[in-house]
Amino acid sequence: MPQRVERPCRAHLCPNTTSNKNGYCDEHQALAVECRGSAYHRGYDKQWAKFRIRYLREHPLCVDCLDKPLPGEPVQPATEIHHIQKLRDRPDLKYHPDNLMALCHKHHSIRTARGE
Repeated sequence: MPQRVERPCRAHLCPNTTSNKNGYCDEHQALAVECRGSAYHRGYDKQWAKFRIRYLREHPLCVDCLDKPLPGEPVQPATEIHHIQKLRDRPDLKYHPDNLMALCHKHHSIRTARGE
């Protein structure tokens, strides 16, 4: 069976190479654990998928596009649900309507980049 090709370690400025699946050398395995994890591991399971579809049907337009319309730019359909208080900080508010916003991809990316 062929071996994996050695690649540079994913740790910043690490000179080592690795053939580990996670991309980190043996010295930096702790960093692999700190990674974001899959959507399922972050709390977005089948129940969330069903809820998401229902919520987006009830809230079809982006809240930010409606609140702050830009001249010449149409209101976009909502494609993502934003948690006002982060899910990892307040898992009890996962489905609470006061903690959710329907956003288009662009506005969700902007809010996420700002750390909201």
